[in-house]
Amino acid sequence: MKKDEDEMNERKREKRCEKRIEKEEEEVEEKGGELINREEMEKKREKWVKKEKRPVEGKRKKRDE
Repeated sequence: MKKDEDEMNERKREKRCEKRIEKEEEEVEEKGGELINREEMEKKREKWVKKEKRPVEGKRKKRDE
């Protein structure tokens, strides 16, 4: 049960990150088709993934009680 829930949450995180990246790319295209710095985008992607994986203290406390 817990494993399935973790897998589902991981897929949700990946989808959110993908949507953010797509949105970022669309914004760049709208600004005049500037070239996207791939290294910068990779750093943002890593930051988002790390941010998504951080546990939320409030939720964890409620679940443990």
